Amino acid sequence: MEVVHDYVFGGALRKGGDWAGPECAAAVPKIMHLYEGCAWAFIAALLYFALNVRGVIGSFAMGVKSMDSGRGTGGSSLTSVLLFERVLSVVHFAMFAQLVYWKFNDKAMIMLAQPCHIILFLEGIALLSPNSSTLGTTISVLVLPALTGTLLAMVVPGTSGLSKLEVTCYWLQHIIIQIVPFYLLVRRDFQALRLCSIRTVLVGIWILQVAHWTFYAGVDFMFSVNVEFMLCPTFGMRDTFNAFPAYLFFPSYRTTLTWVVALLAIAVSYSYIFPARILAAVLKPAARVKKVM
Repeated sequence: MEVVHDYVFGGALRKGGDWAGPECAAAVPKIMHLYEGCAWAFIAALLYFALNVRGVIGSFAMGVKSMDSGRGTGGSSLTSVLLFERVLSVVHFAMFAQLVYWKFNDKAMIMLAQPCHIILFLEGIALLSPNSSTLGTTISVLVLPALTGTLLAMVVPGTSGLSKLEVTCYWLQHIIIQIVPFYLLVRRDFQALRLCSIRTVLVGIWILQVAHWTFYAGVDFMFSVNVEFMLCPTFGMRDTFNAFPAYLFFPSYRTTLTWVVALLAIAVSYSYIFPARILAAVLKPAARVKKVM
């Protein structure tokens, strides 16, 4: 278990700074971790029923089935599209494999759990999914709010402790992550787009925040690592926070970021949905491209 711990957390703990360690853990009082965690768990439980999260996710299968039943084959055109998607998915998985190699060598495997890396892997799965796959379409719709985090990672990059090659791949990875979701919305006769609604956006935000306040906050607190910055803000974040009054970050910066990201996520999601709908209108598939949800 010591060897496992070393490969999963050891490298991050040795790097210290905004990666992990006692100094990072001191950014938020221990008792505040408990209070904030309980408060957000309560809010998440209320929103689960208010948004009908189970019903929204369950409706994807029915929506995909109804759309797929009326779709014919596309001949050579479809073959070319599938080849393009396979190649693009390989690029995603290759970049993820590169991350696995680096994090294994750094003995910081826990950093693979960061949303940007998970989104990269999920987009690869979505690109491989067949027309009738509920999983691929569900990923395409619910990943949109999470793109807020990858966008903020480009605005305030957390690249401390990375080599020059890793920094270059960091930017390439994030650019790909930001571009591909638009393609996932419009492909296959706008299948994913027709499942998008304000409720699916809110459910995506709910999933994102639950992951932060359960998995990320729990792992960070127990092991003193800073996966997804739930233990302490990055150096770049601290510089940004210093430009604002301290009372805006009560009870801690994490709650403030939760609200800010939730609001931004709506705008970011619709920055993909609106252009996709405009494209659908321009191509005039009005009889086919209508909202299912």
